[in-house]
Amino acid sequence: MLFPIFSGLCLALKWGRLKDDESRSYEQEVVARFVHEAKMNGDPVHEARALAMQGVMFYNLGLLDKCLQTQSKLDEVYDVKRHSKGICKAYGSDRAAQNYGLCAQWHELLEDYEEMLKTIEFILDVLLPEMEERNVHNQFMLLYPMLIVMKGQGMATRALNIFEKYVVKMFEVHYGSDASTFCLAMYKPTVNLLKLLAARDENYIIDDETWDEIIEWALLENTGTFKTDLESVTVNLGRDGIGAVAEICLLLITNEIACSRMNQNQRSALIEKGLELANKSIERSANNVGFQYAFKEVKVVQEQLEELKAES
Repeated sequence: MLFPIFSGLCLALKWGRLKDDESRSYEQEVVARFVHEAKMNGDPVHEARALAMQGVMFYNLGLLDKCLQTQSKLDEVYDVKRHSKGICKAYGSDRAAQNYGLCAQWHELLEDYEEMLKTIEFILDVLLPEMEERNVHNQFMLLYPMLIVMKGQGMATRALNIFEKYVVKMFEVHYGSDASTFCLAMYKPTVNLLKLLAARDENYIIDDETWDEIIEWALLENTGTFKTDLESVTVNLGRDGIGAVAEICLLLITNEIACSRMNQNQRSALIEKGLELANKSIERSANNVGFQYAFKEVKVVQEQLEELKAES
């Protein structure tokens, strides 16, 4: 079957495993061929996968209007109840469903907040209940982009509950603490980030023991170190790992309770660490239009950390 080969080629181009020119000519050619062949084949499983890939490609080219035009075509083809299992069987995870999390970001970038919120509720009400619990990688890829949007809309507590229920808990139930999965290194940063934002914005209660655990973890030398392969995925999902940890450092240093549990050296160390990670994240995302959401997220963090450093 040619379609998984098309998908693999597209992913290799997307993640930079295969070289392409600045206009991504080869990727555009491969994706167009994928969409055409899938449509000619007539199987909605493959057509949905191809359209999802095309939507992401348009985003990477900075063509947000075309992203949403392609997403509309995907809406017409894709039925989660009928097609999700087939897509997972053919491609390992439901990459059609995963596009909806990214679509929430596209709507936000276009300042269409009504459609952004509709997309979030569609994911939670229609898509998520049909996803296989055991496929925690699929759950992460679907939910993570959406949760990044939610945290900026005053919904960090809800985002935290969703992530813990459908990703963290499902991994523990089906695989256990000794197992591994590709995005496992992002679990703790995501949980800690959402807890801190919920505490800041929604009066979420963090107990003393948890405060100390988060502070101790944030100060560890290897916190903020992620494998390149993982970072190449998460930056495409709207927030790389180092950007998330940079924001955690900022949230700790600007929280009165957290600051009261640290000495001056620890507070200074978090400012330095957060700024270093934010700068690295910006270096990765600043000149790549396909990383514009990740850049938007970390730029604000960098600016606030720079102000804190200047004041210290």
